[in-house]
Amino acid sequence: MVKKDKDMQTQEEIQPDDMVTISEGNRLYYKNLDLNQDFESIKFQLESFIELEKE
Repeated sequence: MVKKDKDMQTQEEIQPDDMVTISEGNRLYYKNLDLNQDFESIKFQLESFIELEKE
């Protein structure tokens, strides 16, 4: 059984946030999101992630 605790987060020091270029120049972005917050904060995280592609 999985413990459901609203304060439960990974305790890993390394959080995956990066971009790799794969075949034919395609870029793959991956990012760790903190979903343990209000929707506006989650929306801000997602929008800032989208801005990475525009740079």
